[in-house]
Amino acid sequence: MDIRRLIVSDLHFGSGHDLLASAVALERIAPELEWADELVINGDLLELVFASREDAVRAARPFLELADRHVGRIHYVLGNHDHHLVPHASDPAKRLLRGLCPHVDLVTAYPLHELDGIHITHGHHISAPQRLTASDYEGLITPLYDLMYELASVPAGRRVGRWLDGAAALAHVPQHAPDVPAAMQAVCRHLGIPPGPVAFGHTHVPLDGVMTPDGRHRLFNSGSWVWDHGAQHDRRRRPGTVLRATGGALELRELLADCDERALARMAGRARATRHRRASRDISVTPSRAGTRRSSGGRIVHRMM
Repeated sequence: MDIRRLIVSDLHFGSGHDLLASAVALERIAPELEWADELVINGDLLELVFASREDAVRAARPFLELADRHVGRIHYVLGNHDHHLVPHASDPAKRLLRGLCPHVDLVTAYPLHELDGIHITHGHHISAPQRLTASDYEGLITPLYDLMYELASVPAGRRVGRWLDGAAALAHVPQHAPDVPAAMQAVCRHLGIPPGPVAFGHTHVPLDGVMTPDGRHRLFNSGSWVWDHGAQHDRRRRPGTVLRATGGALELRELLADCDERALARMAGRARATRHRRASRDISVTPSRAGTRRSSGGRIVHRMM
């Protein structure tokens, strides 16, 4: 029997616009997690550019605990906003998830993952200038995102981080390629992806099987779970979408299609209110080398290298 996988991306927990931090959105995605054997998180699970690690993990906890109850394995493909957790010898992404999902198998990957012939990548290499290879782009973005991660640890630093992001926009660094199929065709070439289906995220625009211009790759995008009030008139960026993957087949599903902008705004507001109520009693995350333990108050404390 084919393994049933649910693919999500761009949850951005800790951003303040993270819909899945609300109970209402969790109720919508719960049946999808019940259906799935495995969960694939295709990048930007945590907002580690404009939020602290503590805030991001605190906001992600209810969703990850729900996933822990329903799926047997989580595949975590890192993106740009959680780039600081890119797997290396100590694999901090796996260490972090282990504290919240103790009952599932964990697989981390970057920048590319393959399951049943479907190639999965977050897709942020779409923003690279065409003249740069994927490895060249990595050399540029790695120190930048490490710097922004450190800045996000202090309130004043977050303001500086947002200024850097705005400066990048003014300098015409592309945030979302205008011609996504053509840009993703270049990404597939740079990453050496063979012909076939490709699932990505990053742009927050769901796609359901759009072909690249050369006809080699069929593109699917799992969209986002972020209420972006700045793009409320852009129907392409409607949040609340997932991809179901069964064998090599992909199906795009819209779980918040009946929600208007007011409903989404209320949902985002509930997420922030719930997060504030949990702030004094939830997870704390402390840098160390000692692994994961429980504090005397029963809270899970993640210790990362």
